[in-house]
This record gives sequence, C-alpha cells and structure tokens, in this order.
Amino acid sequence: MIKFKQNRLAGETPKCNLERVPIDLANLSARREFFKSIDARARKILILTEGVVPYLSVEEAGSLAGDLKTITHLRYWIADYLSPMVMKFRQRGGIAKKTKNAPFKFRPPDWFAFFQEHGWRPKEIRYLAEEAEKLNRKAEFPLATRALIQLRLFFASPKRRETFKRAAGYALLEPISIGQQPQQLQAST
Repeated sequence: MIKFKQNRLAGETPKCNLERVPIDLANLSARREFFKSIDARARKILILTEGVVPYLSVEEAGSLAGDLKTITHLRYWIADYLSPMVMKFRQRGGIAKKTKNAPFKFRPPDWFAFFQEHGWRPKEIRYLAEEAEKLNRKAEFPLATRALIQLRLFFASPKRRETFKRAAGYALLEPISIGQQPQQLQAST
C-alpha cells in the first residue's frame, strides 16, 4: 500500500515532514519502539492509520489507541470511520465472503464511545460521500455494487440518504486531556 501511495503521489510535494513507515502495528514491541523513536525526533506528530483499524479486533484497536496516547508529541490521529450500516452491508452483500482472508474485525457497539473510552475525541470527520460530492469525484465501485447503492438510494427517504452519505469516512482524532470534555458528534446507523 505504501508503494502504491508513493507512486500515485510521486508528483506531489508534502507541506510537512512526511515519513511513510512499513510497520506491522500488531507487533507490539516494534510498534512501541517506533512510537518511542518518533516521539524523540518530532515535536508535532500526526499519525495516519488509513486502512488499518477496520482489520483490528476491538481489543487490538484499544491497545493501539492506548499506545498512541503515550506519544507525548502526538497531536492528531487519522483513523477510518465505518458506521454500523456499512458493516451490515458488508455482511449481507456477500463482501465478507469475498474478503474472508482479510475480514473487517473492528465492530465496537459505538464507534465514537469506543474512542472516547480510549482517550480520543473526533475533532473533525470527513465523510467519503460528502467529500466526493464536493470534489465531483464519484467513488469507484464494481458495477453491481454501484447499481445496488443507486437502487437503495432511489427508494430511501431524504433522511436515509443523508445517513448513507455519512456511512464511511476519516476521523481526525485528538487526545482528550484530563478534565477536557469530549466533543459529541452524531454517529450514522
């Protein structure tokens, strides 16, 4: 994935120091050593775990969230947000069978409450469908999936269409400081 991103972004110039690190976050000692290393080298850190959290169990995601909290200079963490609706769709739509070697395991009862309990609050969420609409960039889905989505949207109420637009995205999380009240964002169902 890192090589893919490097190739796709080869012509772009980052506006900050960028380090892409191929590390197995499930390897606790390597992960903790890496976090200790970057904390010693940087003063303002953002970590992006795109495409990671959905594949972790709730316990593994909690462990990762706890380890990230130990990074003194970590200001933000960007993580995937998938609503319960997306998880149900994956199960019913047969996607889970097709991806059985790499199943989505992260299924907390409440995504927002999970991160709050682990010391993180969403500062901002960018929902994929809303961003695609703003940028006039349609999401790439197989034809059958696209047809099913369009059919469901055609018969859905306006409220349900809005809920669908907020089914998946990326959350900019920030650590909750002691005494700080968590920000409440609405989850999609």
